[in-house]
Amino acid sequence: MSNRFVYASVALLVLIIIGMLVGSFRLIIYPYLVLVGILLFIGLAKKIKVNKKIIWIPTLVTFLFLLLQGWLDLATLRSPIGGENLIFGFTISTAIYYLGIWTLCASFSLIYVWTFSQPQVEQSSINTNSLDL
Repeated sequence: MSNRFVYASVALLVLIIIGMLVGSFRLIIYPYLVLVGILLFIGLAKKIKVNKKIIWIPTLVTFLFLLLQGWLDLATLRSPIGGENLIFGFTISTAIYYLGIWTLCASFSLIYVWTFSQPQVEQSSINTNSLDL
């Protein structure tokens, strides 16, 4: 893990604290979602070094959360419930949260667990210069 991730995490935490002090939920939620992606990347760093194909997990998680949170933000810009329309019997804001954000949280948690439950492939090395006694 390089210092860049630590500096980025500290900068995002400072933005979150500023958002708390000024009462702006946007300054709290958006840096938080990016911070989740960085922490997922740090958590998967060893796995990503072995298998570069799983870089999609932290990237996709961050992108989808930002996309859904942006949609929720735009839907509730004029009205806290998102208007008069219903999606599966939910108001728009509730539907985005429960059917989108909450579902992604649950499914990506399972993907994260699945990633760490895979057996690790260790490279075998034969040391021919030593004697085993």
